[in-house]
Amino acid sequence: MKFLTDAQTSVILVRLLRKLGWDVETVYEHGIDKEPDDSRLVGWAHAHERVFVTFDLLRNESGERVARQIRDVGGKVITVFGGPDQPVERALGRLLFHQPEWEPFLEKNDGRAGRRRDRVMAAIYLAGI
Repeated sequence: MKFLTDAQTSVILVRLLRKLGWDVETVYEHGIDKEPDDSRLVGWAHAHERVFVTFDLLRNESGERVARQIRDVGGKVITVFGGPDQPVERALGRLLFHQPEWEPFLEKNDGRAGRRRDRVMAAIYLAGI
């Protein structure tokens, strides 16, 4: 699986993921870090066969645009809850701990996966729903 991280993702987290063998690229490396619309970043990632990893909660209008993008065109998103200011170790731990849940889902489906507190798969939007 290949990933595209958002502008809030720490360089240290990207380096750690790469050391673990993940194929990770950043919005900075592609010059799209100034794009304010997450749905366009999801579209870019989808066009390049990547999963968009974000620390944004994707609520309200932004979340609706992302859901429409996934439903109408496709795309895969992992939302890392806890925000970009959490310790890098915690963000890495969340990605790795929940990987057995999100990876099989995103291998087979377009959609959004995230986990918050004790809720399983806080938000999943499937194409066609």
